[in-house]
Amino acid sequence: MPTEKAELDSILTLALNNAHVAKALNEKLSQQQKQLAIEKLSWLSGIDVGLQFFSMEQQVSGVDGETSYTGSFIPQVGGSLRLSLHKLITTPQRIKIARSELKKTDQDKEATLNDIESWITLKYFELVQARRQVALSQELLISQEQAFTLIKQKFERNEAKLEDFLKVQNAVHETKGTLIKHELSVEKFSSELSIVTNY
Repeated sequence: MPTEKAELDSILTLALNNAHVAKALNEKLSQQQKQLAIEKLSWLSGIDVGLQFFSMEQQVSGVDGETSYTGSFIPQVGGSLRLSLHKLITTPQRIKIARSELKKTDQDKEATLNDIESWITLKYFELVQARRQVALSQELLISQEQAFTLIKQKFERNEAKLEDFLKVQNAVHETKGTLIKHELSVEKFSSELSIVTNY
């Protein structure tokens, strides 16, 4: 049987890996990281480079009421550069906002995981306590049942008083009731822990 620490660590690992809220926050973090990368490169979309490898000359002439068009391609290399000042100026602010949102989600995730860990740790030690109470109640019941067998034999031989017989009998019934209560607590805490570890 694993030690309590090893068992708790195993439960925590399962719960933190399977928690729906943690998965949702991980997905949100992934999307925000992509958005941050997009914002970091967004200044590039504010630059428009144009290249020209030829130009065309066109002439229009009119003779005897007729219009004619003549044209020729002239090899020529040229370029143009257009900058979107709005994009270039607002990029740092958009990066800052994206970083801020990413940081907030990361903090939310950390706080959520801490809350889950605290809740599981509390429930686990309630389970441990209930298990120990079951073990103690079982030990007590065994000794009380042995005492009841002896007092019953003595009572049947008229060597014990009815009052003593009834006292031991009542103690056995009370311990059985306490044992059932602690066993139900074990089931309750085990069930609550299984909900967060078996999504």
